[in-house]
Order: sequence, then C-alpha cells, then structure tokens
Amino acid sequence: MTVHKIDVRPSWDAVVRITLGVLGTNDFYSDASRDAKKHLFDMANILDTLNNKGLLTQEMKDTIEENRNFDKHN
Repeated sequence: MTVHKIDVRPSWDAVVRITLGVLGTNDFYSDASRDAKKHLFDMANILDTLNNKGLLTQEMKDTIEENRNFDKHN
C-alpha cells in the first residue's frame, strides 16, 4: 500500500494574519490576545535565531525582501 502525505501546515503569512485577526477582535488583555502575542514573539525569535546563526541564505533574504515589496504595492 502506498502512503501519501499532505502538508497542511499554514504558511507564516497565514499564521500572522490569523494572529492579527485574534488581536483585532479580542480584548487586548484576554487570554486569546495574550496567546496570539506570544506566538508572534515566538516567530520573531525563530527568525532572529535563523538570521543570527547565519542559516538564512542571501537567496532567502532576497525572496523575503521581494515579498515585502510585493505586499507594499498590492
């Protein structure tokens, strides 16, 4: 029998959008907002660690910058 795997993990973009939605619809000091802020800081720490350890290639950095510029114009 062949086993197929489907990756259903959300993109970072989707996670941030969901997190910001939670922050926008809940009381700032609610449990949901506290958890959402924690997840944003966790993501920031992961990316800082990758960057500080030199694990982001120049190609990755260029792609990130291209995506940031694309989002600014749309």
